[in-house]
Amino acid sequence: MDTKEQHDLAEAVLEEARESLTPVKDLYRSAILSGNYEWPNHYTLFLDLIGYSELNYGQTLYDGPQLGAVELSEMAQAIECYTDRPSDTYELIDTLDRCP
Repeated sequence: MDTKEQHDLAEAVLEEARESLTPVKDLYRSAILSGNYEWPNHYTLFLDLIGYSELNYGQTLYDGPQLGAVELSEMAQAIECYTDRPSDTYELIDTLDRCP
């Protein structure tokens, strides 16, 4: 599967996800789909902060550069969304994680 197909699949998953998860969806689009950030990025830090990385990969992922105001703002909104809907957030991340 090429990159465009991967992005299209991830975008379809994001479109189907609940509206209440918009901050998490926006963070994923910004950090992963935009192509503007190298891995690890602020999305991987988000996964570390909510415990997803340790639970699903057995380790933390983020060991990257200091984040700027835009990235921190996106992450803060996604964390707030997670605190309101942790199960829904994990479900969305699991679905995105299965995208090739």
